[in-house]
Amino acid sequence: MFLDPGTRETHVDWNAAAADAVANFRARIGVGRDTPELTELIGELSLYSQEFRELWARHDVRTTTAGAKSFRHPELGGIRLRFHAMPLEDGQVLTVLHARPGSPDEQSLALLATMAATRRRSR
Repeated sequence: MFLDPGTRETHVDWNAAAADAVANFRARIGVGRDTPELTELIGELSLYSQEFRELWARHDVRTTTAGAKSFRHPELGGIRLRFHAMPLEDGQVLTVLHARPGSPDEQSLALLATMAATRRRSR
């Protein structure tokens, strides 16, 4: 998210998305889960992303389990999706995104799925 410049364009509210991502990341790793890989990841993000470095230094800890996110697709425009994040026993999190039934967002999501399937077949 922080090391790919194109990702910024996909989030309608980048600042909120970035702050949520870091606060959720901090909450998910918890206390006492320092591993060399985790230390390396945080170091790399801090080294190459000033935004990550500043957000990490705030020490915000937040677990967001449900809400809505707005995305910007280069061909379809804005898509607002609801999400539900469900922690699993092994520490992973299953996140389900969906559009409100019958909404233009649902139509855009269906079109996006069709576009992706078509592109996969043409490879």
